[in-house]
Amino acid sequence: MVIVALHTGLRHCELAGLQWGDVDLERQVLRVSRGKVLGRITAPKNFRSRTVPLTHASSEALAALPRTSEWIFDHVATYWQALSALVSFSGRAGLGRVGWHDLRHTFASRLVAAGAPIKAVQDLMGHASLTMTLRYSHLGPQELRGAIDLLEPYGERGNRWAKTSVPDGSTLTPDQRTASPNRMDSALQSQTTALKAVV
Repeated sequence: MVIVALHTGLRHCELAGLQWGDVDLERQVLRVSRGKVLGRITAPKNFRSRTVPLTHASSEALAALPRTSEWIFDHVATYWQALSALVSFSGRAGLGRVGWHDLRHTFASRLVAAGAPIKAVQDLMGHASLTMTLRYSHLGPQELRGAIDLLEPYGERGNRWAKTSVPDGSTLTPDQRTASPNRMDSALQSQTTALKAVV
């Protein structure tokens, strides 16, 4: 659930409302079409369904789960149970108190830092307006799939890390293009490893 949250930006109620019919692992996408709050099914926030491309990590996390119910995360009974577990795991991993909305913020911040267009971030987050999304910040050159691909490690998406031309005709190496996101990816990888160790 943590991995899917970090790689999709879904709200906790949207994670709780996911059913297996919402996920296409072959196409690597999931559909957000409902929420689940205190056991009650609700419309998605802002009454807007959306489709979110999956990273390899989130696809693998979902594929590894048993299908014992139509609900993907049916084993997590309530938000408070999920929050208590996450706070406990993050504390034991030495990360301080991490809540579910922190994972959503991390998703958006990583996309913006990697250069994803703000409109793509808005659509992926399911924000009703750009005003909410603008706190994460500036415009970038990629599209929706390209935005999600920014979360992939080297080599996962073929030419994602190929040299890229810049206006003066020269090229940037992968390290030059991704210096800042790489530092963020390293930090996130360390935090994810720490969380996995205690989970």
